[in-house]
Amino acid sequence: MNNATEMLPVKDYDKACEIVNKKYHLQNEKVFIFVGRINALKGVFFILDSLLTLRKLKPNWKFKMLFVGTGQDEDNLKKKIKEYQLDNYIIMCGKETNREMIANYFARSDLFLFPSMYDASSIVQIEAASQKTPVLFLKGS
Repeated sequence: MNNATEMLPVKDYDKACEIVNKKYHLQNEKVFIFVGRINALKGVFFILDSLLTLRKLKPNWKFKMLFVGTGQDEDNLKKKIKEYQLDNYIIMCGKETNREMIANYFARSDLFLFPSMYDASSIVQIEAASQKTPVLFLKGS
């Protein structure tokens, strides 16, 4: 059985973006997002490696990465963020259970990064699509 979501598109896209911008002091930078359990199986360290590569290739390109969620590998992820000197580019948003706020996060984001080989058919993919947020998957997932 396929997954589904009851998440409806945000009614006011500009307001949804403004809420997230205000909360995290975002401006015009591109926003990447990951929503889910902070777990190595979900590819969160692959995301960091990719962002480090992006910083090296495009040192002046402005972006923010939002990690929405908590999990068993959160402390290791935070250590790796510091090690990679990505502190100024990554925001650890913590656990979010408010469905409207999750919709706002997706609406504000330019790209949902979902490199999980573990969750091939996840609800968050559908939630991102409900807000017209493109999703980047790994080949073969």
